[in-house]
Amino acid sequence: MFSVKIFGFEFYYIFYTFILYSVFGWIYETCLVSVKQKEFVNRGFLNGPIIPIYGAGAVLICIILDPVSKNLLLVFLGGMLLATILEFLTSYVMEKLFHAKWWDYSQYKFNIQGRICPIVSVFWGILSVLMTVFLKPISNALIHKIPKKPGEILAFVIFALVVIDLVLTIISTLKLNQKLANMHKLRDELIGYMEKSRFYHSKEELRRKLENATIAEYIDNLKVHVHSGELDERLRIFKEKYSLHSEHVHIIQRRLLKAFPNMKSTNNEYMLTELRERLRMRKKNNK
Repeated sequence: MFSVKIFGFEFYYIFYTFILYSVFGWIYETCLVSVKQKEFVNRGFLNGPIIPIYGAGAVLICIILDPVSKNLLLVFLGGMLLATILEFLTSYVMEKLFHAKWWDYSQYKFNIQGRICPIVSVFWGILSVLMTVFLKPISNALIHKIPKKPGEILAFVIFALVVIDLVLTIISTLKLNQKLANMHKLRDELIGYMEKSRFYHSKEELRRKLENATIAEYIDNLKVHVHSGELDERLRIFKEKYSLHSEHVHIIQRRLLKAFPNMKSTNNEYMLTELRERLRMRKKNNK
């Protein structure tokens, strides 16, 4: 398996190149985001210390741009193009799979759907040159120092761990989407119930009230101003159901929300914002 050649490169070399640069990417982004947020942030979609998009980009550059590796201008342009295409496709696929935009460049000029933008593409080009000139000799030396047989065994172990990590993260992300959908459903049920109670003149008025507070805060405030046995009981049930979804957030889901502070849900953004706020307040109260 590891001796199979792809475009003249052994799969063994391709695999370890992917892993090494995935780790390099994780170190870079984790340090960058941790400094910005002034606390440790385990950056990346997976839980382990790798960000696969960096590894995939490095493999593309090593394989496709190897014939022109001495021409740094072509490396810059080729790396910029390959990494930009990879970033666009990754963003598109992840959005379709998980109904979320994990990063957004909409604030930058000439962006395309917020997935890619010129300034980031230039960064990928510069990174491609730096990788070719400085990092590639180091990574190649590290790969060649790994004894072949133990290296193959280690590769199987790493592969298994990455697959397990990927499966767990996908499951947690899909459950997070379901959690947001359930929160949205409960919110609509509350609006429908309160609308029928005629406590508000219109659905729009009720929605405006909800926009200025979380569901739990709204219910607590309503119970103070409205005294009705039936209403109190229904609101208690709503709050319990809502808290079940908004307070019981899995550790992987919490890590993802922390790792991608600018992530936006494509169909439940309001619920995602409220969930973030509840987690922030709970963290603040625990200090």
